[in-house]
Parts: sequence; structure tokens; C-alpha cells
Amino acid sequence: SLREMCVKMADRSSVRVEFSETGSPGQLDKNQELLLYRIAQEALTNALKHADATQIHVKTAWLGNHLELSINDNRRGFDFYPIQQAFAGRHGMGIYNLENRVALLGSKLTYKKNIPTGTIVSVKLQLYPNDFN
Repeated sequence: SLREMCVKMADRSSVRVEFSETGSPGQLDKNQELLLYRIAQEALTNALKHADATQIHVKTAWLGNHLELSINDNRRGFDFYPIQQAFAGRHGMGIYNLENRVALLGSKLTYKKNIPTGTIVSVKLQLYPNDFN
């Protein structure tokens, strides 16, 4: 689904949108799948609208007991944390939606300025929360 979304968004814009997946895919329930899809969709839409990017890379990495989803643009980027502090948590609906969906997953959302340009938005989802091995 993520690969198809990237192809469709690239077709509708002048931005090159790439998708890659590494590792051996694990099992996600339907709720996790939907939330991850919506998170990727929102982050990709934000990058298309605001980053002035020429290229965006959506990546899923299956890393043992967790999955990492990242969306990386190559252009303007932004430092999220100073913006969040300046507005005391009052920011756009896109970021609000991202934060809420990630919270529903019980995951962690990070924003990182990609030096020299762009932003990396990533979500780390623990796949087997009840597995103590």
C-alpha cells in the first residue's frame, strides 16, 4: 500500500517519490497497518506541500522486534522542536494528526533536520510488545 501511495503521489506532482523496504516483514494487525499508512500519508503530504522538495524517500525498515517508518525530504526541512516550543503545542493539524496517530500506536515520533537539507520524520513501532525474550 505504501509503495502504491508513493507512485500515485509522484504521478500527481513534479516530485520524485521513492519507496524502499528492508528486512523481513513482520506481522501487523489491521489497526497498525492503517495508522502507519495514515502517518506516512500525512508526512508525505506535508513534505509535498511545505518542503519544496524535489525528492522524497519513504522507507520501512524491519529491524528484529521493531519497525521503523521514515519519510525524508531533500529540500527546505524544518526544526520541529523550536516551532513546538514557540507555539506551546499549537501547530498545524497535520502535525497534530501525526502525533495522535503515533500515540495510538504507542510509538515514538521524531523529527530531525537532515543536514544539509530536508527533514526526516520517523516512527518506531515495537512489533512484539508482550514478547519478553
